[in-house]
Amino acid sequence: MLCSVAGICQTQEEIIRQDILNREQAKKAAVSATLDRGIELLGDEEYEAAEEKFKEVLKKSKVVPTNLTFYFGKTSYYLGKYKQSIDWLNKYLELKGTSGRFYEECTTLLELANQSYLALRQEDQEKVAQILSSDYEVDCGPSGKVTCPVCQ
Repeated sequence: MLCSVAGICQTQEEIIRQDILNREQAKKAAVSATLDRGIELLGDEEYEAAEEKFKEVLKKSKVVPTNLTFYFGKTSYYLGKYKQSIDWLNKYLELKGTSGRFYEECTTLLELANQSYLALRQEDQEKVAQILSSDYEVDCGPSGKVTCPVCQ
């Protein structure tokens, strides 16, 4: 009789363990489906929707899928988020090195993102230089304080 009870307990433990495994697999499958949908949206040039899917994958994943770093970097580039793109693409290269499936495309996008980011920084510097080189009549008013024309 005792053996029978122990067998039932063991079976219940196995059922619980199997249920936990099934739930984890279902979560992984859902995350994988979300990632696949994001990749699909990226391919359809729906960059904002793809970015949302990738963010969803980040929230649900315990470990960031390596390919997600590439896809997020690519999406960020097309959205004009060059600094973010650079960060994600560098992370992909850090994780995969030269053996990654997307190495060639990643290095090309990384170079383009760097060029675009530097161009934006140059434009910002020119705007600041133009503002600072302008003649301003500054009325400090009664408080003796003035608002910076560059950063407000």
